[in-house]
Amino acid sequence: MELIKFITAGNVDDGKSTLIGRLLYDSKAISNDVLESIQQTDGEINFAYFTDGLKAEREQGITIDVAYKYFSTEKRKFIIADCPGHKEYTRNMITGASHADIAIIMIDATNGITEQTRRHSFIVDIMNIPCIIFCVNKMDVVNYDESVFQRIIRQIADFKFINKHQIEYVPVSALKGDNVVFRSENMSWYDGSTLLYILENYQYPDKMANLPAYMQVQYVSFQNDERYFFGTLLNGNFETGQEILVMPTQQRNKIKEIFVLGKNKSQAEHGESVALTFMEDTEIQRGYTLMALTSSMDELPEQNVQLTQTFSAICFWLDEVPFIPSKRYLIQQHSFRTYVKCQSIAEIFDLNELKFKEYHSENINSNSIFKAQFQTAQPMLVSNYTQSTILGTFILIDETSYKTVGAGVLLAGH
Repeated sequence: MELIKFITAGNVDDGKSTLIGRLLYDSKAISNDVLESIQQTDGEINFAYFTDGLKAEREQGITIDVAYKYFSTEKRKFIIADCPGHKEYTRNMITGASHADIAIIMIDATNGITEQTRRHSFIVDIMNIPCIIFCVNKMDVVNYDESVFQRIIRQIADFKFINKHQIEYVPVSALKGDNVVFRSENMSWYDGSTLLYILENYQYPDKMANLPAYMQVQYVSFQNDERYFFGTLLNGNFETGQEILVMPTQQRNKIKEIFVLGKNKSQAEHGESVALTFMEDTEIQRGYTLMALTSSMDELPEQNVQLTQTFSAICFWLDEVPFIPSKRYLIQQHSFRTYVKCQSIAEIFDLNELKFKEYHSENINSNSIFKAQFQTAQPMLVSNYTQSTILGTFILIDETSYKTVGAGVLLAGH
């Protein structure tokens, strides 16, 4: 069964948590004991409590962290990341967006488009989430007025997206259940799909179709005079006897054995956790990339992936301590880690005008977004983030505190 990951984002009180609660409730994905625990004394259900699981959230009535929920229907399995709406928690929203297939952006029909709507739309655009669903919520409060919905759609049409997305618009009432799981009888003027129908039937593109089969080594073990290399196959298939290019050393070897869940197999498929042995003893460390070479490819396909020490990226600064351009940080890409320094900053995102502007030595504080050129201590295998969420994304770590302080996506052309 296919797995879809989606996030919900929007302003505070736009109804994100209520929408997810309604989605879980109407799709019968809630156990009776959980249902009883959040049922109010008057018999009504507070749908937001399904996701606002932290004690502090329930006391304050807001979502302050990314809340993850899992549910399934007959067609698909889902992982939901309910992201906080407050401006100061934008970094949490970036975390939730990093691996999402679909983004649901909530808009309060009574308030229309806000600065936070634009900010969240910009972030999901930069993160290249393939499908964006704009849910215009609280349609019951505006008496299911079609003109309110159409006005908001026209405003969204003016957004200037950097990347291409499938964009959907759904008028809903999360509280009443209109167009969430079941079609609304109150909006006969709407002939589109319900939210659940879109989630169940969306066909997401294969971002890594043009990339070779590869995995990053997560663990190396020496047993019975044999060296085993463990990791998850991030794209394509591996076969015994297949020639492998080791990055960044560019050594070549051939797969001797493949183990999946402890069993010896002739082939491993995308997404499986594997252990490999090789024909020859080669120095391979944690973080190295093992890339399959095919008969039509005897070297690195430079148009899709590149081994480099310099690259351009859009960076999201997450720490309360400002970014120091001259400081050395650790950069981590999946299991690969090395040192990195910023060579130059080209532009910084203006949160008021919602566009990039030339950088003039302004402070880069928490939630800042900027374009920069970076240089790493060791060569790093990279790809445009539109092709690979593994090779095209990274995090920045403070080398003293080991705290994650930033995240970034590689730009086209690196």
